[in-house]
Amino acid sequence: MTRIILAVGCVGKTYLDNHYKNVYDFDKHTLDYKYDKTGYEHLSNEEFKSLPGRVIKDGWFERYMDDWCKVIDSGKYDVVTGWLQDDCVDYLVAKGYELEVVLVDVGGNEEVYKERAISRGNSQRYWENLRGYYDSTLSRYLARDDIKTRVFKEPCYLSDYLLFTGVVLEDNKGHKVTYAERVSQMVFDAFRGELPDMFIPFYAQLVLTAVVGKFELTNEMVHDAWSMATVFETDCGYHKSLLPFSKLTKEVQDLDTPYTKALNEVVSYIVSLDELIRG
Repeated sequence: MTRIILAVGCVGKTYLDNHYKNVYDFDKHTLDYKYDKTGYEHLSNEEFKSLPGRVIKDGWFERYMDDWCKVIDSGKYDVVTGWLQDDCVDYLVAKGYELEVVLVDVGGNEEVYKERAISRGNSQRYWENLRGYYDSTLSRYLARDDIKTRVFKEPCYLSDYLLFTGVVLEDNKGHKVTYAERVSQMVFDAFRGELPDMFIPFYAQLVLTAVVGKFELTNEMVHDAWSMATVFETDCGYHKSLLPFSKLTKEVQDLDTPYTKALNEVVSYIVSLDELIRG
């Protein structure tokens, strides 16, 4: 069954549509259906969104929703995302579709979302409108009992939300991405690509264990994971620091601190996703 997700801006609808062929973002068509873009063809959608006084086409909404439903009903996609707007929600609910609505509780992450908006080409004016929209949609849609709502309290991405809710994302080359591969990528990214590959599966397993056990990682845990990787993934299987953590000097123990911090940031992000999913 195709999942239908309507979401606020800057959570990754466009990224999903561009990178995974089993996800379709119908929101990419919104401006073309709704507005007459004559004279503005040279502008990107994000640039066009910021213009005042845009001319609305007559009868656009029915055509838009009819074509959106055709994409949903085609069965070609595991997930169809789209524009979060009252008329769209009411139309789809009236048609009998089950909707997931993804909202954002900005909290202390305003600069993160602002940077996302500006970096994709939105104006300051657009960002200010989007910031207000985050709050208004929270108050409006959380009160509805005819839709399923999810609130990003941390700056998550839809792609990660989907992976951790059991969707396997298929990239444009046909490679199927799972949550396990994504965790490995998170660990790799946490060290800015400078972590030797041999440590990634051991650290990724450590991260997932911490998520399930609901605990923070310690330097000792990270050292033990490093030790296992060193033993099993190197030719000599020996290193002078292959000792129980308590037998290492304080100076050597402290070498694990930046690794522990980076891995705990990954744990924290996945925990926020887990809490979101479990509701």
